[in-house]
Amino acid sequence: MWPNFSRRLIRLRRKSVEVLASGYGSGLQRSFSCPDKLMSTTLRRFLVLVLIWIASTVFFLGLGADAQRPFIGFPLDDTWIHFSFARNLVQYDSFGLNPFEPSSGSTSPLWVALLAFLKILGLPFEVSALSMGIFFVFLTALCVEKIVRLMTREERTGFYAAVLVLLSGRFLWGALSGMEVALFSFLAALGIYLHQKFSQEGRMSVLPALVFGLASLARPEGHLLFVLAFGELCIRDLRRWKQLLPGTLLYGLTYAIMVIPYLLFSWILTHRLFCSSYYSKMLFTWRMTAGPYLKEYIGFVFWDNPFLAPFLVSGLWECVRRRWGLISVWLVVFPLAASHVSPILIHHGRYIMPLVPFYSLVGFLGLRRILHGNPFRVLLVLAIAWCLFSVGRWAGIYAADSASIYGQHYRAALWLKEHTAPQDAIATNDIGVISYVSERPIVDICGIIKLNVLRVICSPAPPEFRRHMLWRYLAARHVKYLAYYPTWFPWINDRKCLKKVCEVRYPANTIAASDTMEVYRVLCTN
Repeated sequence: MWPNFSRRLIRLRRKSVEVLASGYGSGLQRSFSCPDKLMSTTLRRFLVLVLIWIASTVFFLGLGADAQRPFIGFPLDDTWIHFSFARNLVQYDSFGLNPFEPSSGSTSPLWVALLAFLKILGLPFEVSALSMGIFFVFLTALCVEKIVRLMTREERTGFYAAVLVLLSGRFLWGALSGMEVALFSFLAALGIYLHQKFSQEGRMSVLPALVFGLASLARPEGHLLFVLAFGELCIRDLRRWKQLLPGTLLYGLTYAIMVIPYLLFSWILTHRLFCSSYYSKMLFTWRMTAGPYLKEYIGFVFWDNPFLAPFLVSGLWECVRRRWGLISVWLVVFPLAASHVSPILIHHGRYIMPLVPFYSLVGFLGLRRILHGNPFRVLLVLAIAWCLFSVGRWAGIYAADSASIYGQHYRAALWLKEHTAPQDAIATNDIGVISYVSERPIVDICGIIKLNVLRVICSPAPPEFRRHMLWRYLAARHVKYLAYYPTWFPWINDRKCLKKVCEVRYPANTIAASDTMEVYRVLCTN
């Protein structure tokens, strides 16, 4: 009896173990096979993004190898303004274009600080600026991928959006120009992602405010983005305003702590809250009226990708419908505000380049919302094909622009370095390359560094009076040489006070304000 019972018990135990094992095994398979598959798919897509990022960067920069100056020359004079600020910050602990002459002329103190930090680590400014631009392009694409995936709950959709960002030709031009374009795009995208993520989770966090503060230190437009985010935060749930009030106040306080130091620095120097270069561009030149500005703005957005642009309105509505209204408000309010506050679209619209990834994101969402199946796939393939074309097109523009800066500004700066004494002050309208390469004291005649000269340049007084006031201004600063565009200031030329000593012409110019820069010896020194 007992042996039979024991055998039955053993068989029952074995059978139960087999059943449990099979059940556990199938459970494990259901629980872990999908995540493993998902993990491998996620990893593969990440690696594909890395390959696209590397290939697009190498291709973009490689086209500049045949130019008169390699791509390291950069296509903007303003890039070298950051370099001069960073060099003086490292060498003299002074935040300004000239040593021991503080200035709020930098629109991106965060970018200057990063350049200075990498210089302390041993990286040249040219290498660090280019490396950071490349790096932040990839981080921007990853943030866009996270935004789309959180919004749609689809990994593949986020992957396609990231690809479109990595292949945005005009965005690459700005990111690799040595400027803070990709840094601001990354911080804006990260701030929006964190803001929306905590909003969906019903939590209050100061982390988005911290990121928005960094974005405002990267570009002044970050202030507008924070105002929109803070407004959305305040009206999110008015019925719970008493419970949310402490967190909302802490949110605003965190942002204020981030941005107030530079605002105070600017106020102490210029009695204005924002950087002096902002007011210079507003008062001196390059302004457009609202209508032409918006028309040209839309033209830039359309030609960035004409296969996505028709779906922007649908994409904006899709963001609102999914309660991601901050993106839609940001993309609509920014051009409207800029058309009245800073209607400037010089240098291929470089001030709106940080928004290119967001327009790609919204256009793709609109395409996905309206079309399905084969029509969607065909338009997506055409959009990516256009991106590939635009990468090549903007790479050629980048090479030509870099050659223009080298062919004119760099040559003029080298002449000044070789033919002037270290203490000779140089007055100029383009202060970047000349300041960095010549290593001479610079007197800015466009008001980017010091605003007081704008009272002379922008005065409605007769040319003779303005010229007299300018000579007094230059004499007070012991200016020995003047390097400028005569077409900009035709009323300056005075044979009694100026003697031409050098002329640098670059007929193939594509980015500088004039084909010819002239250098004069200033004779009126008192």
